[in-house]
Amino acid sequence: MKKDLKQVQDVLLKLQHQVEEKKRIWSQFDIHNSQDKLRQEIAYSYLYFDTDFADLMACDQEGYRVSEEVEWAKNQKALPFYDEWIQLELDIHDRPRYIITAPNETETLQEYLVGLSEKIYAQKGCTSNFGNSVRSLVWYLHETLEEGQAGFLEGVFPKKMDISDEGIIMRKIRPQVPPVDIFVAATIVEEFMKVVLHGRSDSQFAAAEVLAFLFICLTSGRVRFPTTQQLLHSFDMSNSENAIKSLENSSKVLLSVPTLCGIIEVPVSQMLLEYLLALTKMNSDALSDRSIKRSLKAMRVVFNGVISHVPGLWRYGEISLMTFMTFPHFHSNCRFSPN
Repeated sequence: MKKDLKQVQDVLLKLQHQVEEKKRIWSQFDIHNSQDKLRQEIAYSYLYFDTDFADLMACDQEGYRVSEEVEWAKNQKALPFYDEWIQLELDIHDRPRYIITAPNETETLQEYLVGLSEKIYAQKGCTSNFGNSVRSLVWYLHETLEEGQAGFLEGVFPKKMDISDEGIIMRKIRPQVPPVDIFVAATIVEEFMKVVLHGRSDSQFAAAEVLAFLFICLTSGRVRFPTTQQLLHSFDMSNSENAIKSLENSSKVLLSVPTLCGIIEVPVSQMLLEYLLALTKMNSDALSDRSIKRSLKAMRVVFNGVISHVPGLWRYGEISLMTFMTFPHFHSNCRFSPN
């Protein structure tokens, strides 16, 4: 059955109208480097889903915090976690002299892990067996801790990591993870908007869902807390009751973004919330208020199909949905390497 996208399209048309109005206003003033500044303004307008994005950008610069109550796991005693790990029948336990030293009875999990990382750095690396023991414990903790409690662990020992010969713990980063610049990202957003507004009927709804996911990823990127695609894909508007209430009261709009440090309330534009609510209304059922029903695999196919029509993207290397999980930088025609 064909879905009625009118409400979703109306929000996109409103954003387009705001952008065109901003261009018209800027054309009336003779400002030094006005074209470059206008180009930057337009790019940020698309990425923040609002031409009046100054307050949102100020919130990003101020930063976001997690309350101690949310990250309770890092303050738990480390010894019970260590004992549970030791009880597992793992190959590394067959070589007891390589097993890492147990924490004392008073050490918290965070203190113990930081101490291990400092030991590795002080020794300028570690033997392969000791490193394997550390990786085994870290794997166990990542598997054991709830997703909203693993943020501090990811900050000390990432789930996917390497230990260099100098004792530096490095997060493994896939080539598509580093962000593109704001102009490339905005061009991709524009391309998806075109498909939602003017594409074939069978591709419009798919593009609308992927566009929603891109904005959820961008909002997460503004927060700069560790998260995963799976967590962001599970985004549920029922977790954003504050955002809905604030929209009704015409006050600050907050979106509940899932991270490995728990739910973070992030200020967003009113239009972005209207877009997500319109899409959620189309997708909602008795069991869920999810904005996105399409699987990650299906969205990747749609994403690759749409960006294939954007000329010149090949110059920036591989770009994927994961790219948008880090907020774009403003250095034009540049993409930093993970290496």
